Amino acid sequence: MKTGTVRFLHHVVIFFGILFLLWGLLQWQTYTLSKDAGVDGTGVLTTEEVPPGAIMTVKTTASQRMDTRVVRMDSREVVYAGNGTYYDRHLTAGGPPGNGVGKEVSLMASSLTPTRYMILVSVPKETPIEYTEADVSYKVDIFIWTPNYVLLISGFVLIFSTMTLGTVLGIGIFGPGVYKPRGAGAPAAEQRPVPPVERSPPPTPIITAPPLARRAPPPAVPPPETAFEPRYEVQAEEVAAPPPPPAPARRGEPLWDVAPAPVQRQAPPAPESRAPLKKIKCSACGNVIPIYTNERPLRVTCSLCGRQGTLR
Repeated sequence: MKTGTVRFLHHVVIFFGILFLLWGLLQWQTYTLSKDAGVDGTGVLTTEEVPPGAIMTVKTTASQRMDTRVVRMDSREVVYAGNGTYYDRHLTAGGPPGNGVGKEVSLMASSLTPTRYMILVSVPKETPIEYTEADVSYKVDIFIWTPNYVLLISGFVLIFSTMTLGTVLGIGIFGPGVYKPRGAGAPAAEQRPVPPVERSPPPTPIITAPPLARRAPPPAVPPPETAFEPRYEVQAEEVAAPPPPPAPARRGEPLWDVAPAPVQRQAPPAPESRAPLKKIKCSACGNVIPIYTNERPLRVTCSLCGRQGTLR
């Protein structure tokens, strides 16, 4: 089949898919309920069975305040509340709970299951009024949008399958195709003769001797000494060993410095009249040093050897 014919068939299928979509969307029902002044009685209107997913809009226009209610007819249960009033458990919209009382009322109702609706118009029972239903003229316009989901799904399937098939076959639906598939009976394209490739002979390998290992140069020989030249011997200098690290100070003992400070020998001070608070021992010479104050840290100097330390 020619590409133009296949493309035309695809256009026809897409047109029918769009037609199904519009047909499924443009589905509705309309009802009108009107009453003139001087006619007694309650206005009641029952719709046909509405498919699931439908949306209903009710608009009431009256000369006086009226109570408009939308009730589902599936297993309807009405409870009498006294004083001529009632409450429907399947109330969908309107009424005192839904605020559907007034001269101009707009209500909306929907259901996920197929059902029928009843529209009730009466005078309000909850508030005192000075008129009756016979004194009121009103008009109720009902619009129910009922989309046909079977037609919608069919339209989507037709359009999607046609677009997918056209993409797989490479047929441009709205323009030239990206590529043209080759049929089974179509002759193959003529192959062009390819000239043979002349191969050049392989190059002759050049054999070279392995490089000789480099030998290390011989060690240098010092020149011979003269027979009459005196010899000199160099001896290593004796280095004094470092002093040992100071022993860790115990709690309550001063931290003595490594190098004692030189002090001049003086006569020992006269002993004080009061008793010392603490006595410590010099770690260098063993001299006993009295402490007369509680100040910490305290700089202490040995009066015998001159070593200094800090008492913390």
